[in-house]
Amino acid sequence: MTLPEDLSAAAAAAAAAAGATARSAGAAAAAAAATTRDVVSRTAAAARRSAAAAAPDGVTAAHVDGAAAAVAAVGVVVAVGVVASRGVVRVPTADALRGRLPPLSSTSAAAGRVARRSSSLMRGQQRAPVTLRGVIVKVTDGDGLRLYHQPLLRRLIPLPRDASSSKKSISIRLAGVDAPECAHWGKPAQPGGLAARRWLTARASGVRAAVTAHGLDQYGRLVATVRVPRRWAGGRLPGIGWENLSVALAEAGHAQVYYGGGAVYGGALGEMEAAVKTAPGPSCQSR
Repeated sequence: MTLPEDLSAAAAAAAAAAGATARSAGAAAAAAAATTRDVVSRTAAAARRSAAAAAPDGVTAAHVDGAAAAVAAVGVVVAVGVVASRGVVRVPTADALRGRLPPLSSTSAAAGRVARRSSSLMRGQQRAPVTLRGVIVKVTDGDGLRLYHQPLLRRLIPLPRDASSSKKSISIRLAGVDAPECAHWGKPAQPGGLAARRWLTARASGVRAAVTAHGLDQYGRLVATVRVPRRWAGGRLPGIGWENLSVALAEAGHAQVYYGGGAVYGGALGEMEAAVKTAPGPSCQSR
């Protein structure tokens, strides 16, 4: 036998040995799997027998299995119902959230400054925030607006004609800032009030928004952090990410930081103070 023939024979023998080893490993794995299935089956059967033995007379393992399946089905139905309700049920007005949000006290500006510096008080004021999504349907003031709440499963439904009415929209005051007042309740407009409302209308009216509500003020409005999709090139182009309307209003020079009682900032106090300092034109800080 020549050398090439010897090598061919050796290779064939090695291949045969490898095949035999693989077959043996496969057989061992199959045996192990069968043993595992058998152990699991025996354990389950023993558990059913134990449950049936502990059950009252006349209750069999089949009854126990049926009861467990019924409980699981009820759990699934409840979970689906909770998710569906959050995606369908609207919050029509701020009053609907009165039991879920803390009232924000109205105290003096001096007391508000003390509270602002106290982290424990700030945490107490900002407890249990509520997050909503919807469309800003009306701007009522330089720092006030109305939101029509649209849960996830309602976003394809067109807005009703009276979406901005007091019975179908949520009254919101922007958290952490104070803009000049427009004329209302027989009082004249403060300097800059109309400009602030025009700016907020151009920036936010008809825009989809994400709202984090921190509490209710003395007028029953939500005090909330309102975020809208960012815009570039003076609002002509869509941007990336979300923009805090309170910070944007201060950056534009139409609001000052609010330090009065019940003030909340949603973690953006530093941004608001920096925005006021760098705002173009006359600052609202002097009001």
